[in-house]
Amino acid sequence: MFDSNNGGVGNLFDLTTIGGQSLRVTGFDVNVAFAAGTDFEVSVYTTSGSYQNTVGSGVAGCPVLQTCVDASQWTLAASATASAQGRDMPTFVDIPDIVLDGGTTTGIWITLARDGSIVDEFRYNTVAAPVILND
Repeated sequence: MFDSNNGGVGNLFDLTTIGGQSLRVTGFDVNVAFAAGTDFEVSVYTTSGSYQNTVGSGVAGCPVLQTCVDASQWTLAASATASAQGRDMPTFVDIPDIVLDGGTTTGIWITLARDGSIVDEFRYNTVAAPVILND
């Protein structure tokens, strides 16, 4: 799960809560290309509804033939610092809790920064189908 075939400055995905119970998000396992022991910052943004409603080539200022995120539709929900475990190794990022209401879809955007600047060190695999977990 933590091998990578792609990368970038962040990752966007949806979390959908099923039923009437809320979901408390306390952290994420991420895959970063930093050497083990390197500190980095994670910012977690949320948007009401699917992240797919906030991206596209029609976003103002987006270069031709690129997909961009409309940052005006996102709210900073949490920031945290973590220490990398190394590329293709899970690195847990403990964030201030984010509570998602039951029966809703919330877009999540996780970005990385190092020394105050956004970096292209976030690693992931392209997933073709939604992942459904029930706990």
